[in-house]
Amino acid sequence: MNRRLLAPALVLALALASLLTAGTGEAPDRADLPAPGPGSARARALLGGLAVGDPFAGFEVEGLAGPGEDGALYLHLIRSPTASGAPPTKIVLSAVPRGLLPHNPPAQTDRYDLYFGHVRPENPEDLDGDAIREALEALAARLRAHEPRAAP
Repeated sequence: MNRRLLAPALVLALALASLLTAGTGEAPDRADLPAPGPGSARARALLGGLAVGDPFAGFEVEGLAGPGEDGALYLHLIRSPTASGAPPTKIVLSAVPRGLLPHNPPAQTDRYDLYFGHVRPENPEDLDGDAIREALEALAARLRAHEPRAAP
């Protein structure tokens, strides 16, 4: 291997390894996860009017939940299967107030730590680190654009 490419390749390999290990930002699944719905006025304001059925980073919005008493907001996403007969892929992105969870978040805004979880089915073939990262980045962008105007 060319020595000039070794350092960047090593950095890329370490970044990928950190994404695939326990510190990926996948929060433990909550048994009390709020059910998806149309979302509160505050949730819609924080997300720039995002609504059920809207496209979002290669998914479709299945529903919103929160913010609840703990201030957490949940974005339920669904993607149609790529193979016939496969179940749809579902994932929940969560935005929790900074420092609320002890886990290292894969993305942050001024007010929120962002996580993902509740992936269904387990190990779907059409969901990889890039798709999760894209969804988290899209959520972060929406929050950054709207959180300064939304009451804390």
